Amino acid sequence: MRLSRPARKDSMTRLESLDRTCATLPKGDSRVLKEKRKAGGGGPERVLRPLGLRGPVGGSACWGGGKNFGLATDNRQMKAGNSSWLDERSPQMSLRAFITGMGGFAGSHLAEALLAAGDSVEGTLSPRGSVDNLLHLPGPVSLHRLDIRSGEQVAAAVRKARPDVVYHLAALSHVPEGDRDPRAVLEVNFLGTLSVLEALRTEAPEARCILVSSAEVYGLPAVPVGDRVSEDHPRAPVHAYGLSKLAAELLADLYARTRGVRVICLRPFNHIGPRQSDRFVCSSFARQIARIRLGLQEPVLKVGDLKPVRDFTDVRDMVRAYRLAAELCPPGSVFQIASGVGVSIEAVLKEFLSFSDVPIQVREDPSRLRRNEVPALVGDPSRFRRVTGWTPRLGLRQSLRDMYSYWKEKEAAQGAPAT
Repeated sequence: MRLSRPARKDSMTRLESLDRTCATLPKGDSRVLKEKRKAGGGGPERVLRPLGLRGPVGGSACWGGGKNFGLATDNRQMKAGNSSWLDERSPQMSLRAFITGMGGFAGSHLAEALLAAGDSVEGTLSPRGSVDNLLHLPGPVSLHRLDIRSGEQVAAAVRKARPDVVYHLAALSHVPEGDRDPRAVLEVNFLGTLSVLEALRTEAPEARCILVSSAEVYGLPAVPVGDRVSEDHPRAPVHAYGLSKLAAELLADLYARTRGVRVICLRPFNHIGPRQSDRFVCSSFARQIARIRLGLQEPVLKVGDLKPVRDFTDVRDMVRAYRLAAELCPPGSVFQIASGVGVSIEAVLKEFLSFSDVPIQVREDPSRLRRNEVPALVGDPSRFRRVTGWTPRLGLRQSLRDMYSYWKEKEAAQGAPAT
């Protein structure tokens, strides 16, 4: 049974799952109920959430091709309908979606966007992953706790979900973390991708797979400063995370060419927004400044290298691009998603500092400096825009403001000293 979206936002919502009917909760009830998973199970965890919580809540939540299948980067292989669209095309159909890594930063925003588009949504979460990012979804979803490296667990979840499209986001994505433990990042990002591709091959051969790679596969771009990188640029990663994503791309290319898996490879550049971990630079700035403004931290902001230039896109625009890719991009294609505008980390910091009226001292922290730092990485989004009409809707200042507000609210609620 497919998950149903609530018909009205102010009504009691019948919670539907794939194999049983959950209980209903009246509006205003503050209880949170959890169903214990069966011993040793890989089945979905279901958390029933009432109406009346903060955010655009629509009801209680139930968590629980082409001939050329190779990943082509040649424009001649990427004709998807009329490529002269001037405006972004709205999704034309409701899809059964399956998101790996749904509890993460981008995964939770993607779930929110897909529900708003009318899709039914299931997804995965690591065995010890938090559901905090899923508390304000606008509709019911089903969540499978599993180890993404386990082919059996992933296949079982895909078999139950019967998806039209799988969005593969589950990954270890923090570059310094990958350098500290390259084995872990390679296992999760490569073997996790293998699990997903095998599950698609055996359990959902007609489904499309949106493989979310990374612009970090390019490494040190061999382009003049100020120029933008295209999909055809050589891939030469300089750290374990970028290597793991390149390996995942090559594996997907193999499955596309030789096993008929319908893969669309996306290379997003830096995306930012509310819910992002403070291990990443923009969220780190936002959290520290919010804590200083609330009097929870001394007025000293610790930073790394401020010289690098990056291409920032709001995560809400990024996941909108993922949804468009699932419907409009041909299998076997590669697209990068970017704003096309380079901004220095120093400029981002200055923007954040303008949000606070408290004097703040900026201090370089050697532990935040990276080996093999890429000085500039800016993407050319023209190929993706020609096929989908996508352009970012949220400007950088709005993204940074929303991140600051998110951390200010979160830290005010917790009120704990910095860790």
